[in-house]
Amino acid sequence: MRCSRAFVAFEMLWSVVIFGIIGIACFSVALHFTRFMVISSPERLLDSQIALLRIQNLLAQSIDLHLSPTSADFLLLDSERVLGYGDKTFANARFYSDTLLPRTPIEIHAVQSDEIVFSTPFSADSFMVGQNLVLVCQRAVDSEEFIESPAKIVSVGRDRIRLDSAPSSLCRAVLPLQDRRIEIAYHHDTLWLNQEILLENVRNFSFDLVPNTRFVRFRFCTQTQCFEGGSFVGVKAAFL
Repeated sequence: MRCSRAFVAFEMLWSVVIFGIIGIACFSVALHFTRFMVISSPERLLDSQIALLRIQNLLAQSIDLHLSPTSADFLLLDSERVLGYGDKTFANARFYSDTLLPRTPIEIHAVQSDEIVFSTPFSADSFMVGQNLVLVCQRAVDSEEFIESPAKIVSVGRDRIRLDSAPSSLCRAVLPLQDRRIEIAYHHDTLWLNQEILLENVRNFSFDLVPNTRFVRFRFCTQTQCFEGGSFVGVKAAFL
């Protein structure tokens, strides 16, 4: 009788072990399936596409760009200054004939040593000491190729600004820049934008500057799909 009870207890113990192993296996399969569904969900796909578009838009506005294989560091145009601070009242609007001009002067009238001179006086809030700028300059006389040169304002006059270094006499325009640099970086399987998460669960990421061009391309892969994008960088002559 005791042997029969011992045998039944032994069978029950093995049944518990077997069912436990089956339960663990089923849980692992269910967890893997759930993780796959989450990763491949439409929301995850949308997040990846949004990240791609954000990177492309930022690169298109980038100035003073520094690239590494997995990161980019740059300044952006201060579009609010160029477009009028978002002021819709037009109380202090600048006009030339019938053309509405930006609140901040853009076109350079003359370059005198380390000073930029504009054709007309400007308001006191157009430029500020310590502000970052980018100078758009011709590469050579009569050239249609332009280069960008970052600079910083040292002092502000009635119709001129003095810079921290003497610019080229071929500079044609000045554009205000945002003070804070933008950083896109990839580490720990995550894409970061200024140390905030842009996209998680990224398997790999890379930046690449196409040789002899100003086109930056990038590529990243999630667990289920890869995405590619790119943009021309730098100021275009259209600003002039």
